[in-house]
Amino acid sequence: RLALTGWVRKTDVVGRYGGEEFAVILLDTAPEDVFQVLDQFRAQFAKTSFSANGEQFGTTLSVGIAGSRGFADSAALLAEADRALYRAKKGGRDRVVTAMPATRDAGMSCAPATVPEDEIFTSAFVRPDRTGTRR
Repeated sequence: RLALTGWVRKTDVVGRYGGEEFAVILLDTAPEDVFQVLDQFRAQFAKTSFSANGEQFGTTLSVGIAGSRGFADSAALLAEADRALYRAKKGGRDRVVTAMPATRDAGMSCAPATVPEDEIFTSAFVRPDRTGTRR
């Protein structure tokens, strides 16, 4: 969590969302801007060396992003960010995937948005991949 909080603004929220997953809520930020920040974080994280039990290793992470537009509530937004995260993992890991509006329209139910047009925020899930490599 500490590494991730250094890459976002003080007004953004970072918290654990399950065992190894972290949720990031970025206010007044479009998904494409979040993509750039979290992709840079992903690349830097992959260069980080960790140690445990006397061994050095590295790992990567996957990120799923969804913007607030088009979602009726926060549960639907988080579900879409979670689906994007698993698409990143299924697509080979060590990548950032943004939920696309076309994805929502193609069979994923989504009620009309209740978020006012002038409010924008983006939700992202960040999860380390379990493919650590010894260094």
